[in-house]
Amino acid sequence: MSKPITKWSFQVENPNEIPSVFSRAFAIALEGRPGPVLIDIPMDVQRAQIEDATIESMAIEEYIDHTVLYQLMVDIQHAKDHLF
Repeated sequence: MSKPITKWSFQVENPNEIPSVFSRAFAIALEGRPGPVLIDIPMDVQRAQIEDATIESMAIEEYIDHTVLYQLMVDIQHAKDHLF
């Protein structure tokens, strides 16, 4: 159902897959033309206890132009109708 509008979608069936699924999702979302990914985490998986795991940090800074981000924050602050 989400395939036409996402670059990738995945349903987590094992709670221990969560760190690797998130790492893969971020990589796919940011590679090439950036786009949305969908991670479906059913309630039983959300409630499961898992060992602490570290998601490999990605160099998000490589993808963000801080001057553009700053200008976006200024524009939002000066908007007549705030987003939130």
